[in-house]
Amino acid sequence: MERAISERTALAPRPSASAPGPLWDGCRDPSCICQAWFDLAYTDSLYRNCLSFLARHYFRAELIHPERIPVRSEADPPLIFAANHSGMAFPWDSLMLKQVLWPVYIERYGQAPPRRDHIRALAAPELSASRLMRLYGIDGWWYRMGTVDVSYENFETMMRHPWDLILFPEGTTGIGKGFNRRYQLVRFKKSLAKICLRHGATIVPVHVINAEFLNPLAYSSDHLNGWARKRGIPFIPIGPLTLGFLLFPFVFYSVCPARLRYVIGEPIRLDPPAGVSRPTETDYRSLTDIVQRRMQEDLLRYAGQYGERPYDLRSFVSEAWRQRRRLFDLVPVGWPRMFIRHARDHGGTSGSIWPYYAPLAGWLWAR
Repeated sequence: MERAISERTALAPRPSASAPGPLWDGCRDPSCICQAWFDLAYTDSLYRNCLSFLARHYFRAELIHPERIPVRSEADPPLIFAANHSGMAFPWDSLMLKQVLWPVYIERYGQAPPRRDHIRALAAPELSASRLMRLYGIDGWWYRMGTVDVSYENFETMMRHPWDLILFPEGTTGIGKGFNRRYQLVRFKKSLAKICLRHGATIVPVHVINAEFLNPLAYSSDHLNGWARKRGIPFIPIGPLTLGFLLFPFVFYSVCPARLRYVIGEPIRLDPPAGVSRPTETDYRSLTDIVQRRMQEDLLRYAGQYGERPYDLRSFVSEAWRQRRRLFDLVPVGWPRMFIRHARDHGGTSGSIWPYYAPLAGWLWAR
């Protein structure tokens, strides 16, 4: 079965488009899931003015081995960036992954329609359904950024479009597994292998390092998480930041300045088992487990290699000094104002700034 995996480091290169395109010109079907809420102008502005600022100066996010990302034409099936979760916090690791990939994709493909520089993410529906899981309660926040609810049907649909995809095959369980299991991968969904075999797609492993220090020493309780899931919240961390969240709601979105590193692994191609023309569910499960074992081994190796000095405080202080004119935007206490004001400037939001700074008022807001 191990022979069912082969590797490919690059596909035929395609010239970059040089002229920027202000309009998104992708799928022509207005009812397609790929168009639901996707707001290109808002996403561009959010990347430039908010997320890139935090990626560079707060998280100091770094993409390691970008040369391993295959170059592909629109006619090829999308790449699937399969990443791990390691921190019990709002999914900043996912947001920063899109942010560090963005300049690589702009350089490679340009910004002409259909704007392939915006990699689309598949995420758990709870992120959009629960107001608390939308950043500062901003209406449709995940959808406006091009995120699509993960399901087998939506996965299948997005594979027929030109955008590469980000997938966290551990699901929301991976976010809430706790600091003590930060680099122990939760069992992947077998739809990963099924989609890859069906479309001939390449898996690009992404090993997320240091995200567990966004909310350090946060642990998980199955009973508490079960109670939370009934209320639309995938998990509740138990750690040093929990008490602050009970008093001030912005603490739920606040994280420590961990220096995030994203290590691109060697691309993986899946082939059906020898002599099998129509793989069974058992075959899909076996292939997915092989991918997970491969990623688990590499994740532990890269964690040892790149996981030292997760905060690198000297670097953070240096960045804070250089950005002292925007210091309030740089630190988490200023993020509610920055993101909510930005959303209002791009179509409005029902979110309000004041509950984030009033003790206990956030619980009324959350209801």
